[in-house]
Amino acid sequence: MRAAALAFLLAGTAIAQTVTGSVSNAVTRQPLTGVSVGLAGPQSAGSLQTKTDSTGSFRIAAPAGDYAVIVLQPGFDLPNLETLKVHVEDGRDPAPLEVTLTPYPKLSGRVLDPERHSLAGIQRSRRKRNRCTWSGARRPTLR
Repeated sequence: MRAAALAFLLAGTAIAQTVTGSVSNAVTRQPLTGVSVGLAGPQSAGSLQTKTDSTGSFRIAAPAGDYAVIVLQPGFDLPNLETLKVHVEDGRDPAPLEVTLTPYPKLSGRVLDPERHSLAGIQRSRRKRNRCTWSGARRPTLR
């Protein structure tokens, strides 16, 4: 009786394979810690995610299927989702993934008014790719 119950339970259980990989900074080539890595596909219900460890490595157990690999880290551009795909087959772990993230460019300098006087209290923030917003006492004139 126990053997029949165990066989029934195992027959309905999908055996997951392990998707492994590493995430590094594209400029410094150093591993990135705490990066959110997830798999999105028809079988996933949002639970196929993890964070990289201190060596930039990650491991995610996933059932067979095709997945887009989602990699998110504040201060870094999103990788191209068309190239970050993985195919998981029953009985075989896929090849390890190597992901590099490009940090946002740093902006430094002074904001000047049209008469070339420094404007105090101006803050720049990056909201969307290649677009900046400004806040402060006066809006600077950009040329």
